[in-house]
Amino acid sequence: MMTPHHLLLGLMLGLVFMNLGLIKALGQFLAFVLGSVVIDIDHFLTVMVRRGEPYSRLRSMLKSGRLREFLSFMKKQHKTLTKLLLHNYVIYLILFAACVLVRSSIAEMLLLGIIVHCFVDQVEDVLTLGHLRNWLWPFRPRSSSSYAWVLGASTLILILSFLTVFRAIGWSFY
Repeated sequence: MMTPHHLLLGLMLGLVFMNLGLIKALGQFLAFVLGSVVIDIDHFLTVMVRRGEPYSRLRSMLKSGRLREFLSFMKKQHKTLTKLLLHNYVIYLILFAACVLVRSSIAEMLLLGIIVHCFVDQVEDVLTLGHLRNWLWPFRPRSSSSYAWVLGASTLILILSFLTVFRAIGWSFY
């Protein structure tokens, strides 16, 4: 999903959470919305640090001021950019742990926005690419046959993150 779509989803979910009383302050709302898009900075960071193609070509576009061509490539080919620095399960699990450990409603909403972003991207990858290899690259998976268990675990992490954050801000489960 492209960053503007993540922004729109973050705004809509944030408004739903506000209407449900789960987000109680403007700062929490803004943190959630920011979280829903901030992780996409790694698309740019990955282009800057990875070697080989298409990363070298993309850096060349940026250095020569061909921003429109760069953005067009990123829009059309963003799923071909692999080994993103922040879109992977190592970061996803760190974010979940932070969500459980952090006791600031603003930070929790920021983390929750990022986790929602990651989950939506994973669902999109399964639907469009048929796999989650882009998320598993730090682990060097041996088989690419079935990622259902990974998406299931990711769904559980998403649900637990929501429950953790909303419990911490005073939402009752019963």
